[in-house]
Amino acid sequence: MKYRLIVEGEYLIALSELKLKLRRLSNNEKKIIRSLYNLSVSDAQIIFNIETKGYKNIKATDHDVKAVEYFIKEKLSRTSLKNVLEWVHFA
Repeated sequence: MKYRLIVEGEYLIALSELKLKLRRLSNNEKKIIRSLYNLSVSDAQIIFNIETKGYKNIKATDHDVKAVEYFIKEKLSRTSLKNVLEWVHFA
């Protein structure tokens, strides 16, 4: 799970460096994304729940990478990054 988080986070950061419709992320926003990489046991349980039985308003995905994507979106939805959530796992 940790490495999936890293791949998704670094991909989002890399996309922000391209001249797409995604805005450039501030250094602080990059730190917010990278802070997710320190996966706690409770965070891992949340990802597992998203995959297997659902979590909050998220239905079970039955897919490990999709669960990580939804976890990231859920965590970032409470930050200044809430307007870039649709770029998480883009393409």
